[in-house]
Amino acid sequence: MFQSHRLGRRAVAALLLTPFISGAFAAHAADGIDQPAKILRPNPEFTAATRPEQTLTFIQVESEVVYCGPSSLYCDASVQCPAGLVAWGGGLSAFRSKLVGSWPTDSRTWSATFQPARLEFGDDVTGVANAFVNCAPAPAGYEIVAGDMSECVIDGPSCSTTVECPSGKTALSGGVDGIESHFESVRPINATTWSISWFPDDESLGPSSLGRARPYVVCADAPPEGFEIRNSAPEQCAPGESCYASAHCSTGLASFAGGIWGGESKIEGMRTDRSAAGGSWYPATTEFGPSAAGSAMALTVCAAGVTILDDLFLDGFEP
Repeated sequence: MFQSHRLGRRAVAALLLTPFISGAFAAHAADGIDQPAKILRPNPEFTAATRPEQTLTFIQVESEVVYCGPSSLYCDASVQCPAGLVAWGGGLSAFRSKLVGSWPTDSRTWSATFQPARLEFGDDVTGVANAFVNCAPAPAGYEIVAGDMSECVIDGPSCSTTVECPSGKTALSGGVDGIESHFESVRPINATTWSISWFPDDESLGPSSLGRARPYVVCADAPPEGFEIRNSAPEQCAPGESCYASAHCSTGLASFAGGIWGGESKIEGMRTDRSAAGGSWYPATTEFGPSAAGSAMALTVCAAGVTILDDLFLDGFEP
């Protein structure tokens, strides 16, 4: 039996979020990228009332909790699906940390890299995090596509790039492998493509740092039943704060992947829980000064199914 250890997370109260579009969000909209409030539904006729009897069962497996102390520049965590299952999505639960990478290293394994949030909590802070992966049987045409490794050397607005599934395939989830970088966004922009945006890690390595990043996308021949991408309303985060947002699936659907769309912000962590996906972030004050907007929204990728968290599945489970 796979043993998993859930990171004790801060309780998050239900928030009534007021939508706003400003800063980076407005810039992205002007560039023709999907509006934040848009809901993508490749199967628009699907409803909870028509949910098929046979749905996917996602098993969420978590790594050991990793403590990244003051003397550590970066720390790593990874977790693997049970035999016979593949990674549909994954991420990093984190506290007082900054995301440096979260990506599928092979069909069963999800890896993550993070560092302590020294700028926000001082040089003596210990970052705490663990990786998780959502596992299910492999869909037809399952493959992981890695984009090019890109460099970011500018000081200020973030760099960005995308990776797309082969023609005719659907993007199930995505991720990023970063080197000396902090991430503003890791998200789907439509049903076939994932996008990342990032900054060099000037906080730890100085203004001459070279931030590198490679995006990943997990693809399948066709979307699963009930496939949809939903987002929360954008939320603004005050300097010195860590903020959280979550996006919820339609009734009867399970969340197997998620992302963050940020503006002048740096991601702390991203995760899914049954029918929702969420994430936390900090304002990017190193790049934009003490008045950085620190805006972000959460996105969730959903399908007809159920999610079993931690080690609640039985010994001898067979996909």
